[in-house]
Amino acid sequence: MAYCTYTDVQLEVGTATGTATTSDITSRIAVSDGEIDDLLALKELTPPASSTYLKRASVYKTVAWLKRRQSHELSRPNSLSLGGDISFGTSPEAEAKAYEEKADAEMLKYYASTGVDVLPSDQADVTRADADIGDMRLDTTTDPVFFTELSL
Repeated sequence: MAYCTYTDVQLEVGTATGTATTSDITSRIAVSDGEIDDLLALKELTPPASSTYLKRASVYKTVAWLKRRQSHELSRPNSLSLGGDISFGTSPEAEAKAYEEKADAEMLKYYASTGVDVLPSDQADVTRADADIGDMRLDTTTDPVFFTELSL
């Protein structure tokens, strides 16, 4: 399922795509969408006909790939010195990781919108147990730990 288009990616990165062609980016979108489908399958979710969250996740995953490709092909190096005091630097890997984190955040938003538990089941059970313990009330008049902590 295609969650985003080449135009969506281009709106995010502009036209500076290094040596990546429209075909390269379209192919990478298919890979990104496949990764999203795999994540949905792990949560036993059927891919929806459309979702803004998944569209953004697909765009961000594709942009992360594009940033790494630009860095590797040196069309967007980490730094460039033109001689003398003229130089500039970028961090394509940091940008790629930031886009991956944005994609992960969009996936979490999608999961939340469907009511799916975002934690693995064993972690969810621990979290629920911690929440249950947090609901217990201390008897502040007789609990010696309460008085000890207060006197410190």
